[in-house]
Amino acid sequence: MRGLLVFLQCVIATHAVSHDRGRYEDQYEEGDAEVQDTGHTSMASLMTEEVAVGAAGEVMHVGRHEEGDMGVQDTGHTSMVVVSADGDVLHVRRQDEGRYGGANAGHTQMPSLVTEEVALGAAGAFMHVRRHEEGDMGIEHTSHTSMASLSPESNTPTSCKDTVPVEGSETPMPARGFITCCNKAFTDDDKLEGGLKHFISQGGRLIDTAPDYWQEATVGKVVSSSGVERSEFWISSKVDTDGWAKWCAQTAAPPLSLMECTVNKVKDTLSVMGLDYVDSMLLHFGPAEAGFQGSPFTPEQHVHMWEGLIQAKSQNLVRNIGVCLTSESEIQHLFKETAVMPAIVMTWLNPWMPDKQKDYVKWAQDEGIAVVIYDLFNFADMGKNGDAMKLKATAVGARHDATWGQVVLQWALDRGVSVVTSMMTAQDLPCLGFTVSPEDEQLLAKVDSVLCSFGRDVAHQLFPGCV
Repeated sequence: MRGLLVFLQCVIATHAVSHDRGRYEDQYEEGDAEVQDTGHTSMASLMTEEVAVGAAGEVMHVGRHEEGDMGVQDTGHTSMVVVSADGDVLHVRRQDEGRYGGANAGHTQMPSLVTEEVALGAAGAFMHVRRHEEGDMGIEHTSHTSMASLSPESNTPTSCKDTVPVEGSETPMPARGFITCCNKAFTDDDKLEGGLKHFISQGGRLIDTAPDYWQEATVGKVVSSSGVERSEFWISSKVDTDGWAKWCAQTAAPPLSLMECTVNKVKDTLSVMGLDYVDSMLLHFGPAEAGFQGSPFTPEQHVHMWEGLIQAKSQNLVRNIGVCLTSESEIQHLFKETAVMPAIVMTWLNPWMPDKQKDYVKWAQDEGIAVVIYDLFNFADMGKNGDAMKLKATAVGARHDATWGQVVLQWALDRGVSVVTSMMTAQDLPCLGFTVSPEDEQLLAKVDSVLCSFGRDVAHQLFPGCV
């Protein structure tokens, strides 16, 4: 056959992605860059959503079909997608059920088009999946969670090297990272370990964890055994401020101060992780959030914990210190009492946050504080407008040959923040090659932002900008 035609269908089975997830967990659904293993051996046996991968590696929603129906709905080309060896997308018009006309292929039936199936990686690289006989429409079951993991090229780092400067740090913080919180898959240590190893193999270097994520030991194990120099990583953890009464129980004689307890808490983290230092350590909750979660402490106690982080930094246990879920007024109070401003704040952000929350992020950046955001893809907690938000992001994606997930990710990166997601297949690492324009922003804004009360009443988490 002249000019090899290669065809790829990536099929996401409805049971392959769980949507019952924690409030911090990223929602990777149809249109996202992540491609799940289907666990099936034949396309014809599926009843689910089909997606086609374009020449640049983007995942394009195709449509829903019934079991046994090999026809695919309108993709914007009213066609299936066939990708040539040169990366060109060829149209194949729909014929009868189970048959495809080859508009640009010179063939009349899809089985006669190819004798090899090829998967397209996140960076646009072709990856051989398996050889099959003419007429065999099956796709081999692989036990992988991403087609990208099949490629010999998958060990080649694809990470975009964008960074965020951190005040006082010689090393900037990576702009894309892996958060180990609140994904049901992370209850299986082997799955988390595999996800972290893949993330690192693709060039990922920022990993965020915390004692109450119960993953510090796994993170430390993977980092230490990775073969990558420790200095290349940015490892971040937290002091679980809402649990201070337990970890600072007064058993010592004389009793330890809360500052001393906080230093010991940092040492506990390093011991669990098997590391000499962490690149950043944050106080997990400010007083308002801790009170909302039912474990209150006073602003003065917050200052003492902050003094503990200052002390830990002076002892070279941590390189940078910061806060999470902490309001502007609470940060200002820490600075007033200690003359030390946090180098990093961590908070929830996406295009539909309240204006006050967006203003909070801008205020922090204007103060020279680096911002790390999470829950960028958590639309399950975004109420009745969640689906509308994804649809608008999908429409913007059509302008850039990008998925809705890539649009939201780029929106955040355009703001100079660092983004941490549950990156089990390193899907958020590659550079995307576009920016979200003012026209794109206007399209996204056609869906109303959530109110400040949404965090308290629905997401069960306060927006620091609204406190």
